Amino acid sequence: MAELPLGCKFAPSDTEIFIYLDNKVNGHKHPNVKLDLVKELDIYESCPQDHQGLSKEECTYIFATRVGKYQTASHHSNRKTRDGKGSWKINRSSVKSTQGTKKLLTYYLKSENSSGEKEKRTDWHMLEYALEPANAEVKVNEGKVNETVLCQITKGKRYKNTEVTDAKQDGDSSPEDGTGLDKSGVKLMMNKSSQENQQNTAALANEEIILIDFFSGGVENQQNAAAPASEGTVFTDLGSDGVENQQNTAAPANKEIVFTDSGSDGVENQQNTAAPANKEIVLTDFFSDSVENQQNTAAPANEETVFNDLGLDGVENQQNTAAPANENIVFTDFFSSGVENQQNTAAPANEETVFNDLGLDGVENQQNTAAPANEDIVLTDMGSDGIENQQNTAAPANEDIVLTDLGSDGVESSQGHDLPKNTTSAAENDVDLSLRLCTGSQN
Repeated sequence: MAELPLGCKFAPSDTEIFIYLDNKVNGHKHPNVKLDLVKELDIYESCPQDHQGLSKEECTYIFATRVGKYQTASHHSNRKTRDGKGSWKINRSSVKSTQGTKKLLTYYLKSENSSGEKEKRTDWHMLEYALEPANAEVKVNEGKVNETVLCQITKGKRYKNTEVTDAKQDGDSSPEDGTGLDKSGVKLMMNKSSQENQQNTAALANEEIILIDFFSGGVENQQNAAAPASEGTVFTDLGSDGVENQQNTAAPANKEIVFTDSGSDGVENQQNTAAPANKEIVLTDFFSDSVENQQNTAAPANEETVFNDLGLDGVENQQNTAAPANENIVFTDFFSSGVENQQNTAAPANEETVFNDLGLDGVENQQNTAAPANEDIVLTDMGSDGIENQQNTAAPANEDIVLTDLGSDGVESSQGHDLPKNTTSAAENDVDLSLRLCTGSQN
């Protein structure tokens, strides 16, 4: 019997089995079929448990001769083993296709016990493949028919259905010649560029954890990582056009955590990060045109937290940040024309909180801020022509609140204030609301 290359497994589909059987019975010469991969064996010599040619661990593929009584319309086979210990019996009716028939058989041992049972079912099963009579050269010898069949014999495996399957349903067959066979006649289990790649990682570690994934176009890449660690944790993913990249990370750590992602046009990038830490946390993301960038960050920290995002035209940028801190929190965002910028910030703090946003023509700028604080809160927004500016502020505070908005022609400015009922009046709380509007703007 021929030896298979290292790492290869002989696992033909139903369609391929009939091709092997056709080559054996009718003498056809398929270029990718090697008949010596299937050994010839007398399966009816003895019971399968005692048979030297059968494997108890893996499937065994054999050519066997089925002997039966020749009749006009059909023939009946004798499936008893010659050692007298039992016989192969058909479990279900035959499944027919244009190529041939497929039968499921189970081996039964003779048994004489107190319950009166004469046979005992074993866990040896056989799938028997036979060509249709019209497709096979049947040999008749002394009134009996000798028919070559191909059998797949397994110990312990239960078959849920016996339908004849086509090679195309296997998913790992090569379409080169329509048979699903490669040049050696063996199917190789190999990944292709269009396959879906998933990585699910849960790694508790005290050392650095690095997940690096490089993919080309059309590949779906998913990384789900939960890695609490005492050292630095680095997640790096580089993708080209058309790559869907998702990173879901929960990594409480005692040291710095850095997430870096560089992508080209058409890349969808999502970063969902929850990282309580005792040191500085930096999230940096650089993208080019048409890139959708989302950053959802919840990072309570004892030191300064900085979020920087630089984008070009057509970039959709969303930053959702909840960061209670004991020191200054600064959010800086610089965008050019045509950029949609949204900042949703809830930042209770004990010191001054500053939100700065500078935009050019055609920039939609939204700032939604809820920031109870014990110190002054300053919201400053400067924009030029055609900028839609919205500020929605609900900020109960014990100190002065100043809202300043400077805009030029065509600027829509809206400011909404909702103070809690326990503040009696704007005058009593010394709240100074200052609105300076240029000519042509609307309140």
